[in-house]
Amino acid sequence: MKQWIKVMMLIALSIIWTGSNMQASAEQILPEGSFLVAQDDTQADEDSYRQERMENLQKQHKQEAEALRAKHKTEMQELRDKHKTEREALHNEIKQDKKQMREQRKEENKAQRALKKEERKSSKKISKGKKTDSDD
Repeated sequence: MKQWIKVMMLIALSIIWTGSNMQASAEQILPEGSFLVAQDDTQADEDSYRQERMENLQKQHKQEAEALRAKHKTEMQELRDKHKTEREALHNEIKQDKKQMREQRKEENKAQRALKKEERKSSKKISKGKKTDSDD
């Protein structure tokens, strides 16, 4: 029976010894708190992913905003050019109308002067004719 107790003690000691060695080797492989470190690494990875995603979204937003600004600028320039050509066309039309009005007034004035000249000539003839009648 003493031998039986000795065998049991040896088995218990070997189990304890093996268990402590296993714990020691486990600590060498994964130091204490390594699970927390792994969680921290995972959290850091998630944070860096979120940060990178946020930066990419900001870049994308900035590019979209820049594209919209460029599009708006182009549209506004096209509108300015369109209005400018319309204004120039209207200005030229007004200029042409003024020129035609001036020409028309010149023609009317010329006709009035010619008419007045004819009236004077005819009135002189009439007055000469009256003088000759009264002289008789």
